[in-house]
Amino acid sequence: AAPEPPHSARPIELKMWKVVLHKRKMGTSAMKRLLSPCRDYFVAFARDVVNDLQNSRYKMNVHSSRLTPSERAFIRANGGCAPNDGRIDHTVGFYSSHLLRNPSLDVECLSADDVMWHLIALFYRSIDERLPSALRLHGLESTKQIFERMKYWTERMESGHPPEPHKNALGTAALDRDGHEGTSSVDATDQTKEKPG
Repeated sequence: AAPEPPHSARPIELKMWKVVLHKRKMGTSAMKRLLSPCRDYFVAFARDVVNDLQNSRYKMNVHSSRLTPSERAFIRANGGCAPNDGRIDHTVGFYSSHLLRNPSLDVECLSADDVMWHLIALFYRSIDERLPSALRLHGLESTKQIFERMKYWTERMESGHPPEPHKNALGTAALDRDGHEGTSSVDATDQTKEKPG
């Protein structure tokens, strides 16, 4: 079942979230457009979504180094502390069961609902006051990234380009902000400045 909003969510936040989804032409029906005339565009989009989460889940953000003792305790209690280098997993805690966190996922088998619930869960994490600020920021940034992925693959489908990105396309051999090789089809740093809601 689709995730329910956190109790701390304000009605205006949920209303504006629906406005943003409409403005971005984002939803299960929009994702299903990528399934026609073949699944290749949707599979490419879903692969980007899964890869983005794997590439970002341990990446520090502006709040990661400012965790309070209680926030660190929450992350530790949810298994979010890497055993060797002290990094934190920004995908643990509430709504994590809806996130596509398994790197071995067969993206060929993912449905539009799977990806949509992942998107909704990320947004709910961004407004869930029970989560540490670093995890909430990760949710917000990941939500923005999915909007960019959807835009990229929809435009690619509508323009008639093949679903496979060209060799050496941005992200395929590009470097992310930390100098590591990227795996996605568009630059992972190309994020919109607009905050949902």
